[in-house]
Amino acid sequence: MTSQTFQFLCLSLIVTWTNGQGADPSAIKECTEQGKCYWKGECKSPGRGRIWQDVEECADMWCHAYQFTKYIAIRVDRFYGCRYKDQCRKKDEEWEEEGCVKRKCQIGGPRGYTRTISVSELGCTDSKGVCHFPGSAWEENCVRYQCVNTRNGTSIKATQNIIWKGCPYNGTCLEEGSVVTDPDNKCITKRCVIDQSDRGFHRVLELDTIKCEDANGICRNETDTGWPLYVQGTLHNNCHCKVIRKDDGSVSIRKGCSG
Repeated sequence: MTSQTFQFLCLSLIVTWTNGQGADPSAIKECTEQGKCYWKGECKSPGRGRIWQDVEECADMWCHAYQFTKYIAIRVDRFYGCRYKDQCRKKDEEWEEEGCVKRKCQIGGPRGYTRTISVSELGCTDSKGVCHFPGSAWEENCVRYQCVNTRNGTSIKATQNIIWKGCPYNGTCLEEGSVVTDPDNKCITKRCVIDQSDRGFHRVLELDTIKCEDANGICRNETDTGWPLYVQGTLHNNCHCKVIRKDDGSVSIRKGCSG
């Protein structure tokens, strides 16, 4: 079981811009003398009703002329998105990134002045490097996993939970407790057994039943007697068998005939 922890990334942006923006001072002065705001090569007329949209800042903006102080400033009317890696992400937009991470643009506050880019989900990576986000399930070697996120303060932890496990068998998966016939001996059956411990789990196909095959291909119980069996090419009709179980767990069959 693996887990990852990722700390939220928060970006709170300014809500008021000065009229400089790194431009030529003479251009700024020209706009100011006109009672306007300089913004990226343009002189913007003041007034709350003269809003323009700036894609780079993901904001609706306006020029505020302070009547008494004769001060001019660029102000934000509202943010409609989050600026992230040279893109404007819309409010509540969610996107995937490398590293099995989903982020989300969140805009809050009474006037939408607070912008936060947070980790909304943290995925789990399987053995092939494929990312699985919470709610999705995948299977590897007869073990089914599901990715689960748990939150603690400003962190998210992604955990691979095992929701099902079985025993690999002949290219398929057996349910725990299911019984199959041994492909090499039709008179032997095996059971899928899964043992759980603090260190994990152990899967094995344990011997379930073992019988003896007679001359007609019929599987006989250890308690059955008087059935036919070929011994060195000779047919005998009063045969039996005994199943020998050793302390090391191995099992063998001893057949015999009388008369």
